[in-house]
Amino acid sequence: MNTRMRFVSLLRFHAVAVLTLLSISTTLAQTPLFRHPQPGDIYKEYSRAMMSFSEWRVIDPNASNASARQYLPNKVLSISIDDLAGAVRAEALITIDMWHTGTVGKAIRFNNNSWIPIADLQTTPGPASAECYLGGMIAGVNIPLSNLKQGTNTFQGTNAGQTCFDFGWGQWGQFGIVIRIYYGSSKSHPTGSISSPSAGATMGENPTINVATSGSVSRVDVVGYYDGYDTDGDGVYRDWHYDYHRNKSETNVSIRNHIGTKTSAPFNVPWNTSLVPDQSGMKLVARIRGTNGVWFVTNEVTNVTLRRSNASVKLYKGSNVPSRFSARRTRTSKSSSIVIPSTDNLSTATSVKMLITTWNGTNEQALSGETGYTKINSYQFPLFGQDEHWSYNVRDFPVSAIRNGTNTFTVFSNSSGFGISVSWPGPALLVRYGQPAPPGGPATKLAIGTQPSSTQAGNSINPPVTVLIQDANGNLVSTETRSVTIALGANPVGGTLAGTKTVSAVGGIAPFSNLSIDKPSTGFGYTLAASATGLTSATTGAFNITSVTPPQTATKLSFGTQPSSA
Repeated sequence: MNTRMRFVSLLRFHAVAVLTLLSISTTLAQTPLFRHPQPGDIYKEYSRAMMSFSEWRVIDPNASNASARQYLPNKVLSISIDDLAGAVRAEALITIDMWHTGTVGKAIRFNNNSWIPIADLQTTPGPASAECYLGGMIAGVNIPLSNLKQGTNTFQGTNAGQTCFDFGWGQWGQFGIVIRIYYGSSKSHPTGSISSPSAGATMGENPTINVATSGSVSRVDVVGYYDGYDTDGDGVYRDWHYDYHRNKSETNVSIRNHIGTKTSAPFNVPWNTSLVPDQSGMKLVARIRGTNGVWFVTNEVTNVTLRRSNASVKLYKGSNVPSRFSARRTRTSKSSSIVIPSTDNLSTATSVKMLITTWNGTNEQALSGETGYTKINSYQFPLFGQDEHWSYNVRDFPVSAIRNGTNTFTVFSNSSGFGISVSWPGPALLVRYGQPAPPGGPATKLAIGTQPSSTQAGNSINPPVTVLIQDANGNLVSTETRSVTIALGANPVGGTLAGTKTVSAVGGIAPFSNLSIDKPSTGFGYTLAASATGLTSATTGAFNITSVTPPQTATKLSFGTQPSSA
């Protein structure tokens, strides 16, 4: 190829790249982050771990930071898919770590097809935008089947730079990927169901989930839907609990932090519930894999209750979690809060654990004389976690270190290196009490389950807002089916709430799946108010409705890579 032809080729390529990134940064839709197979789904999973520095780094192609540019271009990686026969749809679950805060326009493409946007966190509070929070999350994207092929497939990530805490180095980490290929019902697959517990059952501590299967089966995973600590990183606590994060040395991407797995019959799966609070309204599902690698999802077992006979466990979630929750030489300390109500009798508490996800929790790269720690109130933990990697940590410490009211969590580091980072949604406390939870009573009040997130005007608020029907002690009343109505509370600019605003609760939970507001707010001024006949009402936290950004019109071309001499 002569110099002129090479120049024209480069010009065309980089013009397309610049226009594509503009499109990614201005049209990102608010879609659910973590995708879950539904009952009756039939699918296969293909996975890959990105182990090396060059594999997991995804850098802004137009980064202004000279240190960032030395790692470009972003690596094109590969994954093998052996079966697209009868495929009806596909999705990817990407294990993402975000420690270059402010990085927007995250996207991925397969086999050099169009870029597919990756959603940002959708549960963060104002006033900072979602990309200004640190986190490790599992993000899902739909993949057009036309973008995939049987055999070796390539994929590549990108982003559009930083919007906050900008130092010219937009970057996110892709540490693993799972591709699910879904098939029609004619695909050969195993079947089965959860034989016990049954719907409406009450379980004690550490129960066994029994799964009956049919066909040639090699593995059963059991997954639970309940209120617990959020390990997948999307900030949703009442959810299906599992993730695909991996430890630094692990070379495979596989499910973890779920109820359990069995790889041989009988498929009776023990559940260690030590980290699960007492509650009702839980759901269970089994995923059954045949010896041909095809998975089948059973029907849900609903309205299950976990109630210990001689103890109880409560989860206290964090609040006031700051954006860029990290400490290093230039910002040595940051804090968040965890509130324990005065009505909870800590004198009967027998143990307490801190649950937290971190990046570089060991304060790696600290030089001689530089220190780091995490604290609850005045209690200081020994360093924990993994060096320069995501980690889910469960730390025991003395009950005497906590108190009713506000407990302050603090991270400190004066390291000249990375320091210590805390991932969204921040730390929580799990307290075990030496007496059973009070028995459930009649419904008396509403509570907000899933808070509304910042959304563009006219778009559906996602994830959907949920309202819980509770008794006087805050227990979900899973038998409740009464109607719940939601309306605008604070309405600073005269916006209109659209969508289905009255729904019947199912299992004590009322989901509002298509709410939208037509006018952008000034700051985080909107709230929603939930009401139901005979129950105390509840109001959401404040959230923002943003303006719709029109697609940008290209006005010029720029060179990403200069042509070299022939």
